[in-house]
Amino acid sequence: MFVSVALSIRNDRIIERPNIYVNSASANPFAIFSSTSPITPNWKITFITAVWNFTFAIQNPNEKFVMPFSRFDFNVSYGKDVLSSGSIEPFELKKKELNLVKKTINALPITLFEQTAKRMEDELQKSKAVNFHITLKGTMEGTVVLLTWRQIITQSIKQNNS
Repeated sequence: MFVSVALSIRNDRIIERPNIYVNSASANPFAIFSSTSPITPNWKITFITAVWNFTFAIQNPNEKFVMPFSRFDFNVSYGKDVLSSGSIEPFELKKKELNLVKKTINALPITLFEQTAKRMEDELQKSKAVNFHITLKGTMEGTVVLLTWRQIITQSIKQNNS
């Protein structure tokens, strides 16, 4: 999915924010499992296990500006539950450059609400994929600009059984 964000003006110059694509996304393995709480036996605890594999395509649309990224964070969520978080090491995009950035992260060790897990399982059963939100937040620093942005991408991640 392609997302382009608004323009910023700094020192009477228009600086376009980066174009960001989720080039590929998968979770292998991906599993939802439940167990009974050892403390309260009538309470069901639900977890997910996942190793998320992402390739982000990040493009500098500017012809006059280099984009030095000092911070680039992202998280994966389902509904209101944040399932994983990650960061990409600082990097720089030359003028008009497109860079593919690969990142692998593990699911956070969190307990899901039973209703959330049920919605996720139903979606997975019906379509063999689950729609997750990927929230990106980046900071670009340089002599010309300090720019921070946040955007949300909805990405369908297929279960990979290989």
